Amino acid sequence: MKTQRLRFPALALVLALVAGCATAPPERMTPEATGPAWEAHREAVAALRHWRLDGRVGIREAGEGGSLGLSWVQEGTAYRMDFRPPVGGGGLRLVGGERGVLLMDDAGNRRFARDVDALLERQLGWSVPVDRLRFWVRGLPAAGEAVALGPRARLRELEDGPWRVSYQAYRPVDGIHLPVKLRVENPDRELVLKLVVDRWRLLEPAEGADASL
Repeated sequence: MKTQRLRFPALALVLALVAGCATAPPERMTPEATGPAWEAHREAVAALRHWRLDGRVGIREAGEGGSLGLSWVQEGTAYRMDFRPPVGGGGLRLVGGERGVLLMDDAGNRRFARDVDALLERQLGWSVPVDRLRFWVRGLPAAGEAVALGPRARLRELEDGPWRVSYQAYRPVDGIHLPVKLRVENPDRELVLKLVVDRWRLLEPAEGADASL
């Protein structure tokens, strides 16, 4: 029996988590070679395991694009991402955790998979490093990316294979500087993902507990 593919019209925008400045720095370093100021900042940000951001996401792929509102709750390794179109319905929710990931739309369509990349590959025909995005959106390398630092030992740019993440602006949140404008590019796919964060909120563990599956 032939399986019908479930369609999520706005799902490509689920992958859009970042905006900023694409100017290449003169030198890139591994995270281990960037000095004590960066290490102190990285440790402080890495300790933030429970947070919420609200903002606006945009995507441009092969000359076509659009935008959505985004609310992202992270509770340890569990997360919930809600995407809203500028006008009208058609919202999407992506809920993930150690047991898998669930994709839902306003029409009641649902798809579950053990792996988020596998789910997006099946629904879209391609995937992005979703698990790394929760690091990148906080201004952290996930593991082993080449990085370049800007003022005050904040990330200015990182590279991971074909993916380049660049940072335009930070804002202090409870004494820790977090990105508010960032950009992800994959030139091989003519893909540009942008995020403007209107609000960061650091949560107590119980506040984000509904993020898990």
